Amino acid sequence: MLVNGVPLSNVSLAPDVPVGTLIGPITGFDPEGSGRTTVTLLTITIVFAFTAQGYLRTLVPLTLPSYPLLFNVTDTGTPRLSATISLIIYTSTINHAPYGIFSNPSPLHIAENSGSGVLIGNLLALDIDVLLAQTFKFSLVDSFSGRFSLTPAGALSVAASNTVCLQRGGASCLLNFEAQSQYTLQVMVTDSGTPPLSATFPGLSFEMFYFGSVF
Repeated sequence: MLVNGVPLSNVSLAPDVPVGTLIGPITGFDPEGSGRTTVTLLTITIVFAFTAQGYLRTLVPLTLPSYPLLFNVTDTGTPRLSATISLIIYTSTINHAPYGIFSNPSPLHIAENSGSGVLIGNLLALDIDVLLAQTFKFSLVDSFSGRFSLTPAGALSVAASNTVCLQRGGASCLLNFEAQSQYTLQVMVTDSGTPPLSATFPGLSFEMFYFGSVF
């Protein structure tokens, strides 16, 4: 289930949001075929309406700490297949730390011997406060001896070219498939909530491939 393009199963928003607040768009994702899906709200509720454009709209003030909802997601394949997906809406003014990261594209790949500045991919944070208009800052806990760089906005790139590495007098930062074909990075993410909260995620992995390989 995607909420505003982010894969989430829990969403948090302030309890005093005005009636008519839109949450979403809420969409499904199918890795097969076109990836297009149809989403319908299964839960019978007087608190939310599900619009034709795929948004949840609040109908009354939110007075409970949470609202569990069930959705049906149907793909466009032959035969058409469906799944029931849950989404919990929490009401809270407390900031929550990010609980995960994901990448675009996914999985990540990089060609060996890539030069400085070559983009590997963009990182995004998973946070149940996604509806509170927070922003996130990303940083690398370990750059693998200068191999990689990460902007605060989440753009992961090659930091040092092979030429620079050789000038330093060693191959420690070369992107060499024979020396190492997979990297696992530790990434710290800090949100803009009050107070700002951070979390470190040690499992961002990506593969290196020979130049000219096809995926």
